[in-house]
Amino acid sequence: MESARKLAEDWVAAWNARDLDAVMSHYSPEVVFESPRVAAAFHATGGQVGSPDGVLRGLGALRQYFAQGISALPGLRLELQQVLEGPPGGWYGVQYTRETGAMVLETLRLAAAAGQAAAGEVAAAGQAEGDESGGSRSGGAGVQGRQLIVEARVFYEQVC
Repeated sequence: MESARKLAEDWVAAWNARDLDAVMSHYSPEVVFESPRVAAAFHATGGQVGSPDGVLRGLGALRQYFAQGISALPGLRLELQQVLEGPPGGWYGVQYTRETGAMVLETLRLAAAAGQAAAGEVAAAGQAEGDESGGSRSGGAGVQGRQLIVEARVFYEQVC
């Protein structure tokens, strides 16, 4: 549970710093991301960003969506409220408040980064790593216990 809390704290800090590379470093290359905002972005941008079904697959699509969000929301600010342990298999809930006051819950499934053992609780999650290009930030690839988000589902109090 501590590793999930650390990942959530680092993830929120990356968003608040508006550091797209740091945000992306928390996601697996095969990430599946679901959000009602994905479909809203698709319609708002004439299909340039997002998807009509609200699902994004892979780092490229997710990066484009997050980049558009960072650009369109200069006042974006997240405040971490709590991290909840979910069902077996690496599931957690991350609840935070947006700058608008809206409450958001993201359910995340975490898994070991490529090249690491998947068994057991991981102690060092959330150390920032580079984007899909393989760049490295604080710790880099091969850090024992590195966990990445492989699935994310976003729930909004009110879609903002």
